[in-house]
Amino acid sequence: MPWNRGYRRSEGKPGEVGVYRDAEAAYEHIVNTKGIDRKAIISFGQSLGTAVATHLAARRQVTGLVLEAPFPSASRVARKVLWFLPGVSLLVHGQFDTQTRLKEIRVPILIVHCDHDPVIPFRFGQEVYDAALPPKTFLQVNGSCHEESSLIAPTQYRTALQQFLKSL
Repeated sequence: MPWNRGYRRSEGKPGEVGVYRDAEAAYEHIVNTKGIDRKAIISFGQSLGTAVATHLAARRQVTGLVLEAPFPSASRVARKVLWFLPGVSLLVHGQFDTQTRLKEIRVPILIVHCDHDPVIPFRFGQEVYDAALPPKTFLQVNGSCHEESSLIAPTQYRTALQQFLKSL
């Protein structure tokens, strides 16, 4: 079952709807085939995967949501990265819209972001945190990293994750 369509040897083409379907298929597989209790599932995503993890948490029962290096929406990223192309954000308007989807989520959320992220600006992580409903926690990792927070600050990361898990 290809849950990462269009990557490596899997079939299909990558796209927003497809990756959401893949996440839901993986969820249904672990619940229905593996017998994992829905209350034991934590949706976790890094970077682009944060939009997918948020979508899954809004559509399926999970007990928590962890987002590392999140962004509010594809439109916000496009405006930041491709600032020199007028109207570029309109091309991806409404896509990978984490900020809007967070309004549907009523489980604890842990957001992790490096303060010198070279890919997704730190302020984007703060915007996602601001949009999330409580209970929520924000872990700022000092340093330059994107998805490597656990490697840059292993003790800080582990402690925050353990505290988050205990709160569930």
